[in-house]
Amino acid sequence: MNINPMLAQTGTERDLQDPSKAAELKLDGTRAWIVKDEETGIFGKPREGISSDYTDRLAEVRDAIPGIPAGSFILDVEIVYFDQAGRSILEGSQRRCSTESVVKQREYQRTWPIQALAFDIIYLDGKQLHNYTWEARKQLLQDLLKESLQRGIVALPHTIDNKQEFYNKVVARGEEGVMVKDLKGRYEEGRRSHSWLKVKNWNVERTLVVGYTEGRGERAGFFGSLILAQPGPDGHLKYMGKVGSGFNKAEIRRIYGILKASETDSPLVDARNGAKKLIDHTPVKVNLEIEVRFQETTKRGIFRIPTVRKDDHGQNRIFYDSKTIAAKPRPTNLLDMLKELAEK
Repeated sequence: MNINPMLAQTGTERDLQDPSKAAELKLDGTRAWIVKDEETGIFGKPREGISSDYTDRLAEVRDAIPGIPAGSFILDVEIVYFDQAGRSILEGSQRRCSTESVVKQREYQRTWPIQALAFDIIYLDGKQLHNYTWEARKQLLQDLLKESLQRGIVALPHTIDNKQEFYNKVVARGEEGVMVKDLKGRYEEGRRSHSWLKVKNWNVERTLVVGYTEGRGERAGFFGSLILAQPGPDGHLKYMGKVGSGFNKAEIRRIYGILKASETDSPLVDARNGAKKLIDHTPVKVNLEIEVRFQETTKRGIFRIPTVRKDDHGQNRIFYDSKTIAAKPRPTNLLDMLKELAEK
């Protein structure tokens, strides 16, 4: 099965005010297609070295397919894992969809239970639905899944009249953002279309610099990335990630001079990468802080895609002599929010 997905352009908060558009949660999972026909199963985007047939890896979704009352269909879905706090965690769906070992699949089904959230339908009982409006396709999808006797595949709720309020709730809960979709838009397979817009929530945090990695290439002789930290609830510093892009040449030289003069023997944080391996870096003890923007935090509490934040004049938010900031709580309960939206 090889389907070319419709893709989104980038939007802004102004798009939330358009009455001809609806808003859905931008999910942090793995995109897939649930198919019922002669190739019944769950399929993802082909990737080098990894099979795109997820059917046997996602048993709870596979077993839900016969419970949907239709002879044939193709659903555009996001495979999502929710943690106990109701947050969608990308690592869960990635592990479930990429693991080919049967033993690990069984283990991960217990430790990373997932659900398929369907947001579009492009084929139903012999009919191609690409030229139907988004509004019509979504209604067909909702009606189809509402009548089904399973819970492994559910329709993603949306809102038309309360897009700004919905977006504000998403931002407050620290989620990635929303998708804004044209009610009259068709499904443009294989294209990046303005009928779908990503309105992202970029989070902002002020962080302490506690180390640096060695620079390479054009950065040789300077730092590569800055090791970032924030104080945790117990007052101890916690590794939050690293940032290396966005600095101009003058800032690189100035920051590197400060770092070299502030080196210390003992690391201030336990800095590890996604594979939980220690990050080779030089620890520093200095009053140097960076304000970063990022999409979200991972399950381990690490910033995803952090960059240096700029002010309204385009200047990087760097604080060369300041006091340590306090950590901010990031409450979220995404499942409750989706349930509330679906009931409206």
